[in-house]
Amino acid sequence: MIKARILIPYVSWREGRPRFNPGPAQRRLGFVSQDLRHGPEGPWYSIAETEAFMQPVVADILKCRAAKAAGKRLRPRAKAPALTIGDLLTAWYAQHKAAPSSMETYRKRAFLLRSQPIASLPVAAVKTADCHTVYRELVAERGLHTARGAIAVLSNAFAYGLRQGVEGIAYNPCLRLGMAAPAPRVRALSIAEVNQWVEACDLIGRPEIGDSIMLGAYTGQRQGDRLALLDRGRDDAGRLVFEQAKTRAIVAIPPAPALTIRLEAAKARHALAGIKGGHVVLDEQNGRPFDRGWYGMLIRETRAAAHAGIPADFGGWLLRPMPGLNDKDTGLPRDQDLRDTAVTWLARAGCTVPEICAISGHSEASVYQILKHYLAPHPELADNAIAKLARWQEKQAHEDDSKLHPGTERLIEQAREVLKGLDESIYDTKNNLRLLIDRYNQQTPGWIGRELHNGDLMARLSNLEWERDKASEALGDLVAFGQVVIVIEPGEAMHLIKDFLKGPNDDSD
Repeated sequence: MIKARILIPYVSWREGRPRFNPGPAQRRLGFVSQDLRHGPEGPWYSIAETEAFMQPVVADILKCRAAKAAGKRLRPRAKAPALTIGDLLTAWYAQHKAAPSSMETYRKRAFLLRSQPIASLPVAAVKTADCHTVYRELVAERGLHTARGAIAVLSNAFAYGLRQGVEGIAYNPCLRLGMAAPAPRVRALSIAEVNQWVEACDLIGRPEIGDSIMLGAYTGQRQGDRLALLDRGRDDAGRLVFEQAKTRAIVAIPPAPALTIRLEAAKARHALAGIKGGHVVLDEQNGRPFDRGWYGMLIRETRAAAHAGIPADFGGWLLRPMPGLNDKDTGLPRDQDLRDTAVTWLARAGCTVPEICAISGHSEASVYQILKHYLAPHPELADNAIAKLARWQEKQAHEDDSKLHPGTERLIEQAREVLKGLDESIYDTKNNLRLLIDRYNQQTPGWIGRELHNGDLMARLSNLEWERDKASEALGDLVAFGQVVIVIEPGEAMHLIKDFLKGPNDDSD
């Protein structure tokens, strides 16, 4: 049996387990023996991984050997300190790219992790149990949301280390920790709550905040997108067209009447104040786009006014308090709740999930998550469903008509022709009756009065209408049951019509 030998300089193999074994000369220069594996208990390096690891090491050894041969004095190599979790977080954050608000969130979470004992551990020594300990302690100290956010940052840092081939990182120990999922915060405002909040904005002199609230409740656009929208008028279909200031993306939204009125009023205010720039929502006190922090403070201020009410100077209320605005489960509404509000309103109006996504920009999964919390409390959703079922059944009934026996289909067509003829005759009869009244009432008022008194003309018109009702009833029975119950003969109906149209001077009348 032939055994293959793996020849990599300074590496010994023990039943497939590679180990770096420098000689005495190399050890005097600071090279240290070590097992070549992924972490203290991780899998061993493959042949390719071992070659990749040893290439810079062998190059360094050769460099030292050449320097010694040239008579240079070599200093022993200082042992490189082990890379810690704190170092890994710093390296990950330095290369990560995201929106400024997101980067600030990541910075705070990384700072929180650096205050934990795990930050001083070498990356190669960290195990899943260590990450789970951090998670449990943060849940107890800071809550579930903060703990999950911190672990997410640590997981991203380990993923970065794996991509970069950082020594000692063989896997991501943050995966599959069994973390609890927080209950989703879903808060949809009622129409009355939105109106209360908007009215509070107007009364305290911040109508532009009311504009943003209306835009969020009727379109579901995110706060950042609303604050960056530029007004671009309307398209050929009458939709409101906006352009996002940063991305230049075009957003076309069918106008709701209440939103249209609100935005037109905002344009009028801007024009009166001489504000230019095209932003749909901006700080009308300085004419510039909102700073996110300042906007958030105004949201909280107007929300508090909507909840507590606004008293009048001489007693009473300009805006009565709305205690119910402070929901017992979710508290006072937030700006991001306007997206849930838009989804819920659209669903209650009978929109489908794809239609909702086309307006708000949600994913279908997000829409289903939101609606799951609001289907039961709103019976009109069930009403919409039953109405759609009824329309479908009616459509199916009409489709079933075409599947009747061919003989029955011919009878249906004949009955419809009778109805059409009767409808036309009744229409003509009424016109003739009106013309006869106009014509003869002035010339021979006594005659037309006697005719009407005797009921001859009206009786004939009544007979025609009776025939029409019976024919319509027969047609309905025919369609419903496939049986003909028509009692009116076309010849008889036309005979009565012709007899009436002879006029009052005809001897045969």
